[in-house]
Amino acid sequence: MNWVRSISIKLRLTLLLVALLATMFVMGLSHKQSADTINVMLNNMYLNQLVPITDVANANMQAIYHHRELFNYVIEAKQSEMDRIAGVMDKYETQMMALLNKYRVTELTPDETRLLADFDRQWPPYKAAAKKMMDASYRNDNEAAMQLMKSEVTPTFQQADATLSAIVNKNVDLGKKAYDDSDVVVAQLGQEFVITMGLVLVIAAISGALVIRSILAPLDQTVTDLSHIARGNLVDTIPPSGNDELTKLQHSMASTRKSLKETINTVLHISEELGSSAAQLSSAAQQVMTSSEMQAQATACSAASIEEMSTSIAQLSDSANSANEQAMTSGNLAQQGEHQVEGVSREVRAVTDAINQSTTQIRQLADDVTKVGQITVMIKGVADQTNLLALNAAIEAARAGDMGRGFAVVADEVRQLAERTTKATQEIDSMISSVQSKAMETVSTMDKYVQSIENVRLNTAQASDLMAKVDQSSQAVVGLMGEINVMLHEQSSASQLIAQSVEEVNNMSQENVSASECVNGEAVHLTQIVGELKKSVSIFKLS
Repeated sequence: MNWVRSISIKLRLTLLLVALLATMFVMGLSHKQSADTINVMLNNMYLNQLVPITDVANANMQAIYHHRELFNYVIEAKQSEMDRIAGVMDKYETQMMALLNKYRVTELTPDETRLLADFDRQWPPYKAAAKKMMDASYRNDNEAAMQLMKSEVTPTFQQADATLSAIVNKNVDLGKKAYDDSDVVVAQLGQEFVITMGLVLVIAAISGALVIRSILAPLDQTVTDLSHIARGNLVDTIPPSGNDELTKLQHSMASTRKSLKETINTVLHISEELGSSAAQLSSAAQQVMTSSEMQAQATACSAASIEEMSTSIAQLSDSANSANEQAMTSGNLAQQGEHQVEGVSREVRAVTDAINQSTTQIRQLADDVTKVGQITVMIKGVADQTNLLALNAAIEAARAGDMGRGFAVVADEVRQLAERTTKATQEIDSMISSVQSKAMETVSTMDKYVQSIENVRLNTAQASDLMAKVDQSSQAVVGLMGEINVMLHEQSSASQLIAQSVEEVNNMSQENVSASECVNGEAVHLTQIVGELKKSVSIFKLS
C-alpha cells in the first residue's frame, strides 16, 4: 500500500468518484438502449398490430353496413329513396377502402398480404352481383332481386366478410406474439440490469474499502501520535514515506514535536535564569524605593515656589486684560466717529449734488426764457407787419367809399389787435429780462454755496482720514495688548502645567515607592513561580 500513500487523498476520492460516475454512465447507456429496444417493440406493436386491428375491424363494419343497406334498397318502393340508399352505400364503400389502404402501408406479413389479395379478388364479384340486384329492384322486379340476393350477393359477401375477419384474427395473433416476445425481452433486460447493478456494487464496495483503508490506517497512527504528545512523550518517531495529506500531517507533527521539545528545553534554561534575575530584581527595587523617597522631598519644595510664580502671573494677566478692554473701547469710539464723519461727508456730497442739479435747472430755465424772448420778438415783428397791412387795408377801404366801409371796420379792429399784441410783447420782454437777471443772480449764489459745501466736504474727508488713522492705531494697540494677554495666559498655563507636572512627579515618586515594594514582593513570588514551572516541565519525556 506504500504506492497508494504517494497519491493525495483528494485525488483518490476524485478517482473513486469518477469511476463510480463512469460506471453509472455506462449503466445509463445500457438501460437507454434497453428502453429504446422496448420502445421500438411497443411502437411496432401499436403500428403493425393494434392500429391495423382497429382499421380492419372498422373496414369490416363498413362492408357489413354496405351489405345491410342492400336489403333496405330491395324493400324500398320509391326510386328517390333508392338513390339516397345507393349514395349511402357508396359512402360506406369509400370509408372501407380508405381504412384498407391505410392498413396496406403498414408492415405486412406474407399471410396478411395473401388475405388482402383474396379480399381484392372477392369484393368486385360482390359489387357486380349487388349492382345486378339493385338494377332489378330499381325496375320493381323484386322477385328477381331477391333471387339474386340469395344466389349471388350473399355468398360473395360472406366470402369477403370471412376474409376481413381472417385478417383481424391474424393481427390479433401477431399482437399476442409481439406481446410474448416483449415479455421475453423485458425479462432478459431485467436480468442484465440485476447483473450489471451487482457488478457495480461489488466494484464500488471494493474501491471504497481500499480508499477508506488507505485513509483510516494513517489516520489511526496520527491519533496515536497525538495521544503520546498529550501525555508528554516527545521522543522522536520515524514518519512514514508518502505524499498524501495524512503523511504531510504526520511530518508536520514530527516537526511540531521537535519544536515543542526545543521550546521546553528553552523554558528550562530561562526558568533557571529567571531565578537568578528575581534576586537581582529584589535588590534593585530596594534601591529604587530609597531614591524615590528623596525625589519626593525635592519635588515638594519645587511645587511651593512654582505656586508663588503662578499667583504673580495671574495678577499681571488681570492688569493686561483691563488695559486691553480700554484699548478696545477707544478703538470702538474711533470707529463710531469715523462712521459719523463718513455720514456727514455723504450728506454734504448729496447737498452738493442737489445744488448742482438746481443750478443746471436754473440755467436751463434762463435758456428757455431767452428762447421765449426770441419768440416775442418774432411776434412783435408779425404784429408790426399786421398793423401795416391793416393801415393799407383802411386806405383801400376809404378809396372804395361806401362799398369798403365794412372792410374798413374790420381793418381798424385788426390794427387795434396788432397794437395790443405789440404792447403785450413789450411787457413780456420786460418780464423775461427781469427773470433772466434774477436767474443769473441765483446761479451766482448757487456757485458760492457749492464752493462752500465743497470746502466742508474736503474738511470732513480729512477728518474721516484722521479718524481712520486713530482707529488703526487703536486696533494696533488692541492687537499688542491681546498678544501680551495671550502670552501672559500662556505663561500662566505653563506655570500651572509645571505645577501639575511637579505634583505628578511627586505622586509618581510616591507610586515608585509603592511599586518598589510591590516589585520586591513580586520578585519573591517570581522565584516561587520558577520553581513551579520547573516542576511542570519535568513531566515531558525528551529522550
